[in-house]
Amino acid sequence: MNLCKKIGKSIAIAFSMYSKIPMVQFEWKEEDMRYSMCFFPLVGIVIGLLSWCWWLFCQQFGIGKMCFAFVGLAIILLVTGGIHMDGYMDTMDALHSYGSREKKLEILKDSHIGAFAVIMTVLYVLIAAGAYSEIKNYSVMASFCGSYFLSRIFSAIAVVSFPCAKKEGTLYMFADAAQAAGNIKINLKETDIDILIFAGHKSLYGLFGVGGFATNSRIFERDKKLNPVIFGGNGEDSLNLGLPETGISKYEVGSLNVPAIGALKCGIDSIKSDFNEIRQHEDKMFRYLLEEIEKMDGIIIFQKPETEEEFENHIAVISTAFEKYASDDAGTILDGEYNIAVRTGYHCAPLVHDVIGSKKYGGTIRISIGRYTTKEDIDRLVSAFEDMR
Repeated sequence: MNLCKKIGKSIAIAFSMYSKIPMVQFEWKEEDMRYSMCFFPLVGIVIGLLSWCWWLFCQQFGIGKMCFAFVGLAIILLVTGGIHMDGYMDTMDALHSYGSREKKLEILKDSHIGAFAVIMTVLYVLIAAGAYSEIKNYSVMASFCGSYFLSRIFSAIAVVSFPCAKKEGTLYMFADAAQAAGNIKINLKETDIDILIFAGHKSLYGLFGVGGFATNSRIFERDKKLNPVIFGGNGEDSLNLGLPETGISKYEVGSLNVPAIGALKCGIDSIKSDFNEIRQHEDKMFRYLLEEIEKMDGIIIFQKPETEEEFENHIAVISTAFEKYASDDAGTILDGEYNIAVRTGYHCAPLVHDVIGSKKYGGTIRISIGRYTTKEDIDRLVSAFEDMR
């Protein structure tokens, strides 16, 4: 029942934001708005159904093409309240200003209508009306009606896929730094990242079972708070069914993994003090291992850096595969016969393997070089590879 209520609220918010269709009024909370964009395409379905009914009405009573076209366009404006046309006009003014990025953003915020907005809107209406007037059969009209649904799907995808035009707005940008944290310097103040998520047990040299996120100040300046998705009791105030409203305990459900948190802090402190030396050592070992593996036949190297710039932007991880072994089998041999630990398989990223072509090998063998990796360690691995191939 609670889930149905949340879905109902999300649908109501989607229609309230992207249409003029009257909805039940209630206080909008952040958890209610979280999934509203998923239901944005439903507005397109409503427009498509109304347009389809209008077309059938025109066919039945012999209404002319001009009336059909202009009323058809009016249906879109009536349902959406012109929100998309307003955005289109602002965009046309900004694009035709031929000014700097800052100037275009300033124009987008300006409520006044410019000459180019009017000109391009007239052009849009003429083209749209012309296209509507040429609809002559069911299949073409069905395609038109379906396009309203698809366009809103693509709009939702664009919102979460395209970079933000400015730092202010209603969306947050997340970044997965599971592999990057500890390997590259990241300054949230110099990026558009709002929330950076990291794992503690990889290049930060913590223990398993710990991770976290870092945020920039924009979130707290604007929203003042972040609400957890999962709520539960806590040891700080056991009679409270929810979490504390303030303080770090708000984000801590259950008992803390204190040893892992302590180890993570030690790892981060160590990396901060020796970062450049660690990076230089790992880069040296990485280049040496890559050079040795490249000499071998029967071993594939995926996404290897070619230029000096690519080397500088590459972390000390090599993904390989044997032509004659499945990657999991190769990892088992390395572990059992040579006492060498590598990571094998698809590494929680199955779609990547479609791109790099490693699925036929059962994924890749991931070799990670760290601050404590020595030349002797590399030589042992190279010798094992020589035996296995």
